[in-house]
Amino acid sequence: RPVWPETLSCGMVASRGRAAPSICVALSVRQLAYLIVSCVGFATLLRLTWPASTVVSVRRGIAGEVGDLIDGAPNVPGLASSSVGDAGRHRVNASSSVARADARPPHRSARVGLLMLIVDRFPAWWPYLVATYKRNAPQYTLLAMHTADTYAAPPGTAVDDGHIQYLHISPDELRRRFVTRLGASEAQATSKLATLKGLSDLKPFYGKLFEGEIGEFTHWGWVDWDILLGDMAAIIPERSLWETDAVTFPGATLGFAWAGQLTIFQNRPETRELYRVADDFLALGFRSSGDGQSGWEERVFLREVLRARPHFSINFHMGAQLDYKAQWLNWTT
Repeated sequence: RPVWPETLSCGMVASRGRAAPSICVALSVRQLAYLIVSCVGFATLLRLTWPASTVVSVRRGIAGEVGDLIDGAPNVPGLASSSVGDAGRHRVNASSSVARADARPPHRSARVGLLMLIVDRFPAWWPYLVATYKRNAPQYTLLAMHTADTYAAPPGTAVDDGHIQYLHISPDELRRRFVTRLGASEAQATSKLATLKGLSDLKPFYGKLFEGEIGEFTHWGWVDWDILLGDMAAIIPERSLWETDAVTFPGATLGFAWAGQLTIFQNRPETRELYRVADDFLALGFRSSGDGQSGWEERVFLREVLRARPHFSINFHMGAQLDYKAQWLNWTT
């Protein structure tokens, strides 16, 4: 039976033709084990808490670990599954994003058009919301697609919103686009538009519904009206927008899922019609029973994308969001 020594010693002697003192280090086996575990733990913590490191680890390091989790528990809610590879194993594919990490971005500067559908009326906090977009213009532009009248500031209040693109679309025109561009029936279009909460299911369709409005942008995405932007260039450098097909900000409550609050795609025909990866996209996107919301745009949509497009690269940016839902969960547990 092997006998473990109480200490491990190593010697290091400098040379170059002249005598030099030996440097010896003596560590107990237990101390060495503690040192190794501490280093691994610190590296893992750094990856999970530092935004830039999180991006790299999700694309390159964690991809295989997530695949192993999916192998062991394919039906665990919230875990993204992907297509079966040659070895018959489910694995989240990161090869595309790794390959693009060293590629030079196009000479054209990135411009992101963020689409927001506003039905009926603008929220009361609109002046504060548009102020956060000013610091990010013109790289990030909010396209406010609204069915009501253009926003009018309250009397005596000045709102600097010249950097916002207000695009009015009537309910009839919106219904027509549902039918002609997506293939929905008249009944589906009418019923869905009547649901307010359920309108979030339409986000994967935005690229196709508003294809003409986002033509000038290199990237398009959806954003919720309760999101206040920080310094986007500091969180996602321009180069990162070109390294992957999509960037999403799921935060603590969603994990691996498309973030309904903010997701960005490269503006290509593939991404504008990415919803077609789900055979039943009309049934999922135009649900009108109950509260009218299926919620498919987050986990179900991601699952179908990974199955049908194994080389589609996604940057899951976990460390850039202060989520009030996560705070609520922490307060109550």
